[in-house]
Amino acid sequence: MKIIDKAIKYLEVKLDGYEPKDFPCYISTGINNEDESIDYCFECAEKRKTELQKTSKEEIYVGEEINPDWSDTTLLCDSCGERLKYCLSPEGKLSELEQFLSNDFDLNSKEVCYCLMAVFDDYKDEDIEIQKGLIKLAKLMREVIKNNHGLLDNDFFLDWDKAIKRINL
Repeated sequence: MKIIDKAIKYLEVKLDGYEPKDFPCYISTGINNEDESIDYCFECAEKRKTELQKTSKEEIYVGEEINPDWSDTTLLCDSCGERLKYCLSPEGKLSELEQFLSNDFDLNSKEVCYCLMAVFDDYKDEDIEIQKGLIKLAKLMREVIKNNHGLLDNDFFLDWDKAIKRINL
């Protein structure tokens, strides 16, 4: 699993403290506690609350979703498109893993790196199939890094530390 640990270290350096600003927020109205099934960042949730209060006699609340295993996909605010904080369920990890293994991705994008970190999160606790997929993903990342940083093709065992230093130049 050393290759996964190296991939995670690489992502940590790339992220350099980047983190989405909010957990997903929702709107809850009145006694019935009926929620809009839309994810908002806090700012957009407050705007939506203000809009709803103009026409509603019921009290309207903004709540934060802070449940570590609930998301089956990456999350964006449905109003402004801002990336939201999330943790992936095992099904979500598998789905995102398949996406990364079958599509191009940009390791220069902090949002992509954040999504990759969500896939690698707590990898040691995952079942063997997800772990095998994560090893494939780490190897794919290694190849992308080799191509992006001009590392020699015959350097099959990429020096991750050298790659991490190069992105910090």
